[in-house]
Amino acid sequence: MSLPNIPTIIPSIDIDRGQVINLLLASIALEELFRKLDYYAVTCPKKVVTVSSFVDPKLPPIAKEKHVVVHSGIDTSLFHPKDKSYLPVRIATSGFLEYHKGYDLLLDALTILKKEGYQYEVLMFGAGSELEAFQSMIKKENLPVSLRGHVSRDVLAKELQDIDIFVQSSRIENFGLSITEAMACGCVPVCSKVGGILD
Repeated sequence: MSLPNIPTIIPSIDIDRGQVINLLLASIALEELFRKLDYYAVTCPKKVVTVSSFVDPKLPPIAKEKHVVVHSGIDTSLFHPKDKSYLPVRIATSGFLEYHKGYDLLLDALTILKKEGYQYEVLMFGAGSELEAFQSMIKKENLPVSLRGHVSRDVLAKELQDIDIFVQSSRIENFGLSITEAMACGCVPVCSKVGGILD
C-alpha cells in the first residue's frame, strides 16, 4: 500500500517529557521513543514550522532550508489598547504558575522595588503547582500582588487594557503569546532574554 502524495500538516504536542518519564518510572524505552519521535519530526517533513526561531536544544538540528517560522497570531479585536492615566504603576503577568515561568524571580524583583520605595500594584493571572509558594512569599514580604487565578481570554484582554507593564520572567519560553497579547493592549513588555521571547 502506498500513501497518497498529499501535503500533510502534523501539529506538535507540547508535553513535559521529564514529567511523563517520571510518571512512567523513567523507562529507558520511553526515553528512546522520544528520541526517535524527535528525529522523525525534524528529518522526515519537507518543512518544519515553529512559532519562533528558538528551537529546543534537546531536539535534533533542523536544516535551515526546511525551517519556517510562523509566529502565533492574536485577535486584535479582543486584545487592543486604551488610554491609561492613573498611579501607581500597574504591572501584570500571566501564565502557568510553574518554576520554568520564573515568577519567583519576579517576586524577588518586586521585593527589591518595594524596599527602594517604589509604588506599584501587580496582577498575576494563572494557576499551577507553585501557587502556595508564591502566596507565602507575597504574604511574607507584604507585596502589593493580587493572585487572580485562571481567567478567560476575554477577561484577560479587558484587564490588560488597564495595565502599564507586562512582565514575563520565564527561564525558558518557546514563543510567549501572552507577551504579544499584552503588547497589543498597550502594555510595555519587560521580559527575559530567553528562547522565542527574543523574536
